[in-house]
Amino acid sequence: MRTSHPDYIFVGSIIGLVFFGALALLSATSLLVPDDTYFFVKRQVALGIIPGAAAFWFMMKTPYTRLRSISLWVFGVSILLLALVLIPGIGSTQDTFARSWIKFFGLSFQPIELAKVALIIFLAHWLSRAKPGDLQNWQTGFLPFIVPLGLIGGLLFAQPDVGSLLLVSCIACSLFLVGGGQWRYMLSMVAVAVIAILILIIFKPQSHIVQRLKVFAYPDVDPLGASWQIHQSYVAVGSGGFFGAGWGKSRQKFQYLPQVQADAIFPIMAEELGFAGAGAFVIFLLFVFFRMMRIARASPDRFGRFITVGVAAWLVGQSFINMATMLGIMPLTGVPLPLVSHGGTTMFMMLLSLGIVANISRYARN
Repeated sequence: MRTSHPDYIFVGSIIGLVFFGALALLSATSLLVPDDTYFFVKRQVALGIIPGAAAFWFMMKTPYTRLRSISLWVFGVSILLLALVLIPGIGSTQDTFARSWIKFFGLSFQPIELAKVALIIFLAHWLSRAKPGDLQNWQTGFLPFIVPLGLIGGLLFAQPDVGSLLLVSCIACSLFLVGGGQWRYMLSMVAVAVIAILILIIFKPQSHIVQRLKVFAYPDVDPLGASWQIHQSYVAVGSGGFFGAGWGKSRQKFQYLPQVQADAIFPIMAEELGFAGAGAFVIFLLFVFFRMMRIARASPDRFGRFITVGVAAWLVGQSFINMATMLGIMPLTGVPLPLVSHGGTTMFMMLLSLGIVANISRYARN
């Protein structure tokens, strides 16, 4: 295949998102560590942005077709790491409700971020080689799809990390449907998920997952306890008005809204930039998404097309889940805002995946 320059508009958009994310993180966290105003931003740059930028550049220069030969190996490694998380002494909760991290030498790594990339590449490889009629059949279509998704899903449920489970399912289902899969299989998965939630509510009513569902259904049930975060998020978003309080002038970040460096950074953005600024951010995300769809349509083969669709579903899907939970549209999940929230693993893996898309754009048909 002949190569050309990458899609510079797409590359520039990603650079803009990362730069904006660093500024938003600085504004939200400048007073969290009294002795170090730039603590979270420095960690984000050192552990996420710099290595992520190197990964983006490397993947942009490496032919994406080489990923075919390692798709199964990368997927296997990601499953192994997800299993290691569950072993006491290896896995860590990082002061959360889920055992989702592996800690070593003072640093932490979240295997699910690798698993997202691995699943996208694995499914893209399988779908690109599937025959037109394969996906219409249970044995040749749905079974090869549900087994890898089930492996990741089961390990995530054991942590438990329901937010990542929901996101991974959305990514996989997007690829399956774009590839020509049957809607009835997706509906059967939804039915199984609903039954599982009902069983959990009946037999484990005090579990963390059920408590979050209760907070979503009845947000006023415990405003000083379980519902504290969502109430403070409402205050932040509402007080922003149309134009916002101004950059760096959030009040909710002063020990009112928890986790402002992670999944609750969007309400701080909305408070400081208002509806206009938050809406502009959402529109820009959609612009990046449609740019990726343009790259997918122009991809020279199905493998590149499916990888691009998967990464686009990841970026936009995770962004939507994060913002929807902070606005009370969905139950709280703890999913960070991509390219904005603090987290080295998330930033690194997202930039690596976007680098693959940039490489695919080099082979795009005119």
